[in-house]
Amino acid sequence: MMNKLIVFLFAFSTLLYSCGDVEVESLTDDDIQDLVEAEVVAIAEAVVESGALAESVSQFCGNNGDSTINYSSPNGNFESATSWAYEILCINNIPTQIDYGLTSTNSYDGSNVDVSCNGIGDFLLENLISNLDYKLGGTYTSSASASTIGRRNSLSYTSTSVYTLQSLEFDRTTFEIQGGTATFKVNGTVNNGAPIDRGGTLEFNGDDTATLTLDNGAVYLISF
Repeated sequence: MMNKLIVFLFAFSTLLYSCGDVEVESLTDDDIQDLVEAEVVAIAEAVVESGALAESVSQFCGNNGDSTINYSSPNGNFESATSWAYEILCINNIPTQIDYGLTSTNSYDGSNVDVSCNGIGDFLLENLISNLDYKLGGTYTSSASASTIGRRNSLSYTSTSVYTLQSLEFDRTTFEIQGGTATFKVNGTVNNGAPIDRGGTLEFNGDDTATLTLDNGAVYLISF
C-alpha cells in the first residue's frame, strides 16, 4: 500500500511540474512584421495629410488651427479618422516649420492580421518654403487591438508601439516618402498571457516600401 501511495504522489507531482513548464504561444517574427506593416500604413497616411495641410494653410508666423481628415484606401483595407492641430513656426520672421499634433483612429484588414488602433503623433515638418522635399520627424504612438489570421490558430493581443521618425523626406507634390529611417518598440500581451517585447528599425526606400529589421536580425520588406 505504501509503495502505491509513493508512486501516485510521484506521478502527481510530475504532472504538476509538467503543466507549470508549458510554454504559451507568443507572436512570431511574421506576426510582428504584420503589425508593423499595418501601423506604417497609418504613419504613411499621416505623412500625406501633413503635406496636404502644409499646402492648404496660411503660412504666416504663429498661425495655428485644427483640421479633421477622414480617409479610406482604394482597396478598402485601411480607414482612418485623424484630428490635427498645427502651428506655423518662424525663424527670423520667415515661416520655416509646422508643429503638428494628431490623434487618430485606424482600422486595417490584412491577409494575416486585423488591427484596430488609436494613434497619437507629435511631428515637426521642415522645409516649409523651400524647393526641397519636405522633412518630417517626431514620434508616433499606436495603441492596438489585433488578431492574427490565416497562418495558424488565431491569437488576439493588445500592444503599444512607439515609433521615432528621423527626418522622413517626402515629395512636395505627391507627398510620397522618398527616404528616411525610424526606430520602434512594441510591448503588449497576447490573450493567452504571453508577453510581447520587440523592437527594430525601418528604412524607407522611396517606392512605397520600407525595409524592416527586427531586433533579432530578421529582415522583411513591407509595403504601404
